[in-house]
Amino acid sequence: MSPPAADKALATDLAERAAKVGLGLGIATHSEFDIVVSGGGNLNAFSIGIQSVLLAAGLNVVRWAGTSGGADGTFDVILKGVKMTMAHRLAYARIFASSRLHSSSLMEGMQSHHWRQLGAWETARYDLKSLDATMHIATACAGAPRFAHKTMRDLQAAAVESIMHTANTGEGALATEAAAAAYSAAAYTIGLYGPATKIISGYPSPEQAASAFIAASTYYEPYDGLWCLDGGLTTGPDMTPLFYDSLRPQLVVKLVSLAKSSAEMMAQVGVYNTSSWSALVKRGQDAMVELLGCGLTNPACSTEFVVWCPTGAANATSQSCGPHAPALPDKEPQFEFLGIDPPRA
Repeated sequence: MSPPAADKALATDLAERAAKVGLGLGIATHSEFDIVVSGGGNLNAFSIGIQSVLLAAGLNVVRWAGTSGGADGTFDVILKGVKMTMAHRLAYARIFASSRLHSSSLMEGMQSHHWRQLGAWETARYDLKSLDATMHIATACAGAPRFAHKTMRDLQAAAVESIMHTANTGEGALATEAAAAAYSAAAYTIGLYGPATKIISGYPSPEQAASAFIAASTYYEPYDGLWCLDGGLTTGPDMTPLFYDSLRPQLVVKLVSLAKSSAEMMAQVGVYNTSSWSALVKRGQDAMVELLGCGLTNPACSTEFVVWCPTGAANATSQSCGPHAPALPDKEPQFEFLGIDPPRA
């Protein structure tokens, strides 16, 4: 699965840009910290840009956490490195461009199917040791009866078959919409079983690692005997799976806030092209450079999208950072994002 030469060249340019702008910026920050990336689908180009600068600057990131798109992007950066992660995601823009699907939600379904294949391929090819105790995936899981699992497997298979048929032929769009809607609607029944956040931080086999990769942002993935789906469901209003053990400070990347910032950003949660993805990587790189230049640990330097959370400031009640973080609303806003984050079918 080697990306086209043009995509590898662009990925190299983006990685070299990170090395150039990040050179020397990490010297003043020697302390260890963790990084947490929210859900946000393909807006993870922004967090990958941030991570490329952090790695180029040589900053001491100990643990990496994420859910949904924030998990799969971070997972790939740790597993494959920045350059190959960028090349693979740039190459996928070609698939978006060639698809005969005319609905953003169906394109997300197509990507979900392909991401399941990607997870199986890359976890069998790359060394998983880099992930152990480093990558913390947050997924929402609950116990469910056997009949519910069978129903979801059947709906999942029907949705994937319809989506891929339409993507390849342009036919059957209405039937495909119906199949995808039935699959996603059925997924919400997990609410009946009381889902809770499950953190995955060990990767003993390619099969287990691939399942964990998918479990972070799917509508349905059987994991460890549980029904698991998009971790944004249980990780608070910002979909941020924070560390609550007060071991060290954490840098929090809020892709959800980025999605809310404009219609253009909201659209890119689901579908992107080479230009928009590259631009967002650069935006993330520039945001990290600005933060490092201003002062990484200076609260005044944090932005709406990138926040420094001091040791002990993660609030488990509100699932946000800071003593005055707002309480969770009655209607959890992350539900609206579950419909546009890739439903990894």
